[in-house]
Amino acid sequence: MEEKDIPIVIKLHAGYIPAALFPKLGEPFMFALYRTMMKLDTAINYVWEDEGKTVGFITATTDAGKLLKQVMWQNFPLFAWRTLLYLLKTPSGATEIWETLTYSKLADLPGVDGEFLFIAIDREFRKRNISDDLVQACIDWLQGKGLNKIKVTTHTTNRGSRALLERLGFSVAKTLPFRGKEICLYLRNLDENKENGEKKNKLQQLKS
Repeated sequence: MEEKDIPIVIKLHAGYIPAALFPKLGEPFMFALYRTMMKLDTAINYVWEDEGKTVGFITATTDAGKLLKQVMWQNFPLFAWRTLLYLLKTPSGATEIWETLTYSKLADLPGVDGEFLFIAIDREFRKRNISDDLVQACIDWLQGKGLNKIKVTTHTTNRGSRALLERLGFSVAKTLPFRGKEICLYLRNLDENKENGEKKNKLQQLKS
């Protein structure tokens, strides 16, 4: 991702992940969020372009809790101001903010730090395996950081997202209550996939 991509990424994020908290804090905060993540070694942001147009994006992190602290620390005045404005309009949003800030503890899996955070593809460009390529790019990056276990959450009712994750080798580790709804915490152990591939190759060699 480059800075020129951020405005489009913000629109994709707000359009296809509208229930998330961060879009509700406004474009100034969203711009600061992505600009900050681009500079941190704990996060990666990839975009997919079609004829020069950004039509999808994905973000991943080596540690969601650490990333959140870094983003908040570097943008605290803006975050505090935008949060205050949001709470003045939506007082009930206090619980939403608290649950978002404590999400990393809720979704904790011992020994698993790598995580996919956001992914969105323009509706006109879906069913082209763009998601597969973006996910694989993040997997390669996370493995380059020495991580071999990756997690991601999605709502239990999001059939499209769940089907994608299961097709890509993720399995449900547990379900969790989050902001009044139930989410699935998916896990993919890349070491197991590697071992299974090695076993398959050995079997093929024995057969030949």
